[in-house]
Amino acid sequence: MARLSKRISSNATKTKQAQAPAPKSNVKKAKGKDYWILAMLVINFVLIVTSFPIAIQEPFSFAGSILLELILADMYALRQYTFKEKTEKLLQKLQYGGIILLVILFAAGIAQRYM
Repeated sequence: MARLSKRISSNATKTKQAQAPAPKSNVKKAKGKDYWILAMLVINFVLIVTSFPIAIQEPFSFAGSILLELILADMYALRQYTFKEKTEKLLQKLQYGGIILLVILFAAGIAQRYM
């Protein structure tokens, strides 16, 4: 009777292990080149440098350009480098917050220009 009980319990644990999902591995997907992010960074940097004299007249637009540069750099860093999970979540929150702030700056610039 004891043998039968051991067989049943061992079969039960085997089926539980088979049904349990595989543990997450820390292996990330292969890193791409992300040329489009680099191109956007370079284009935005060139626009910031060339439009610096106009920045006095359009401060919201200039601040938005600088913020966009920081968001793109953050996006590139998140896609290319490995961070701790806590740091990665913080960078993602900063990225989303920066996008929201960018939209607010855009709306403020339009309001300043046309009102």
